[in-house]
Amino acid sequence: MANTQLKEKSVTVLFPGGFKPPHKGHLHLILNALKNKYVKKVVIIIGLKHREGIDAEDSGMLFGEFFKNTKLATRVQIYVARQSESPVGAAYEYIHSSGNKGDIFTLLASDKDLESDLQRIEDFVSSHTNNGKYKAVADEKGFSVISPQDIQLSVQALAGIDSTKLRDSIRKGEFTFFQNYIPPYVDKNSAQVIFNQMHAKVVAFDKKKNIKSEYINTLQEIIKEQGADTQGLSSDLMRKQREVDKQEEKTLEKRKEYSKELEKRYDDARKNLQK
Repeated sequence: MANTQLKEKSVTVLFPGGFKPPHKGHLHLILNALKNKYVKKVVIIIGLKHREGIDAEDSGMLFGEFFKNTKLATRVQIYVARQSESPVGAAYEYIHSSGNKGDIFTLLASDKDLESDLQRIEDFVSSHTNNGKYKAVADEKGFSVISPQDIQLSVQALAGIDSTKLRDSIRKGEFTFFQNYIPPYVDKNSAQVIFNQMHAKVVAFDKKKNIKSEYINTLQEIIKEQGADTQGLSSDLMRKQREVDKQEEKTLEKRKEYSKELEKRYDDARKNLQK
């Protein structure tokens, strides 16, 4: 699609990711995308999978603080995946459920990840155009999908951001370090509450992980002394543990309820800002 066919502020940019947790590098990409004359709004699509204990609830709460009491709240939407474990899969989920006649969607790409993202972007666009797998869905609902290159949407990533170090600071309870990774205008008390919540979850995750590891190592040592196949035991234990992990995950209905609740809270906040 040529730029001449697009009107200003007509494109909705989808920004899928894990965001465990969000930081000012993510905000930098969003703010720069909103500067593009063709961009109407950015939809932050949060994946369901936790990362070292940090989950979608934490991500949504922290993003909410990034945009609370700002005019940008009217141009940013938060969407938590309801079925897909993959953030990109959730982007498909979003436009198939929320896309309407005349809507134009694209994916956000940064110069840091552009090369690795090209294939998923190409797949996303091609699956909704020509003879793509979801072309019928796009036609029925009346929306279209374009490449970010069609609107020159390649945003320069913010240097010096290390998500691993950020999660490690949460693990160690280093709130001051954490503050360096979020916008300075975020209310300190609110940030502290979210930080404490994430810290507790990361500590619990590590504890559970260590218990699993010790359990497996102990059994391996016992079986090894008896001359059994420790490799086979380890594989069997890991398989059983994966089954337990799946049972511990939230049910799909609870995820849907939470997603709707989080979106409603954020939408209510946006409406209050518009009053």
